[in-house]
Amino acid sequence: MGQWLIIILSLLVLVYLGQKVYEREYYLIWNIDLVPVALIFILLGVWTKNNLHQLEKYFSIYFLPIGLILTNYSSKLNYRVSGYQIVDLYYQQIGNHFLFYLAAISGIWSVLIFFKTLPESSILKSIGQKTLIYYGVHSPIVLVLVEKLVKELSTKYTGIFVNQYITTVFVAILTILGCELIVRMFRGTNFPFGIKRLGERDE
Repeated sequence: MGQWLIIILSLLVLVYLGQKVYEREYYLIWNIDLVPVALIFILLGVWTKNNLHQLEKYFSIYFLPIGLILTNYSSKLNYRVSGYQIVDLYYQQIGNHFLFYLAAISGIWSVLIFFKTLPESSILKSIGQKTLIYYGVHSPIVLVLVEKLVKELSTKYTGIFVNQYITTVFVAILTILGCELIVRMFRGTNFPFGIKRLGERDE
């Protein structure tokens, strides 16, 4: 436990330093200043996997309201205390560190509980197996095109895009479809880095 605490504290210090580096306009190659932020979530995932048997009871549907309330309250509070600034990791905008991680972790917890209660779905399982590929292509490729499309559509079909929630759902669906299209187009090739053939399953 002591080792984990040292690692987490060290990463939090690096997260803070990464923000200061960005604020001083020292833009690091490959956004390496964001690595500590991501590593915290990855290590929490590893810890959760290693202790899943003990944590299983906390993934009951009865904990879903708690997770949703924590996510909603802490994210809104973070939005207010950070000067009404949305969270955007690319620009090192995470607001209050404690509230950011509380909202993120409770949100992940809620999502895990929700999907754990759903019956097994081949579609959701397929998406889950390609999450990292989706993550790699959604922002620089798919979202750019989807946002342009939605912007054009929203000016013509104002009766459909009546609020932000509808727009968000529409963008999410189009983004998933776009990511899946890229996966299918390049399935079996070495795109993008030649490290692993896209679309292959881990055995």
